[in-house]
Amino acid sequence: MQQASDFDLGYLLVLAGRVVQHATDQVPFEEGLGSADVNALYELHVHGPIVAGAFAQLLNVRQSTVSAIADRLESRGWMSRTRDTTDRRMVWLALTPAGEQVVQRAAVRMLPAVQDVFGGLTPGAAVALRALLAEFVDPWLAQRTGPRIDPAAMVPQQHLPGTVLV
Repeated sequence: MQQASDFDLGYLLVLAGRVVQHATDQVPFEEGLGSADVNALYELHVHGPIVAGAFAQLLNVRQSTVSAIADRLESRGWMSRTRDTTDRRMVWLALTPAGEQVVQRAAVRMLPAVQDVFGGLTPGAAVALRALLAEFVDPWLAQRTGPRIDPAAMVPQQHLPGTVLV
């Protein structure tokens, strides 16, 4: 019986991710900036600088796709690539100051959509859900990227009156 419960939990997590992704995909961004680019920039904000291989795992894409994403973001001045000095096969990806500004603007635009998704949760339930998800996700992330920063710290506080960012 435990396996069916674990399967149901996994299925619910996948669906929850789709609900959030669908909501944020509907948010209009700057011209030429799609939700995939916003996601990539956000991952760099939270986890960067990061090696391209770990970045591919975070985005759930192939290494060749990371190259295409990096080309696009670098050409707009939002990201930089640097070869590792000790292992020339490794490439480090990092946000530029312009990329940080794009992430900040996108976060402000996406916040209402995310708040709508979680609007039915009480503040206590939102805090509990965030803690449970962090307990599950953080060890996986730490193996790939190192320590995690608090994503709530990236959104200017004046945009969060009385809300809980999950």
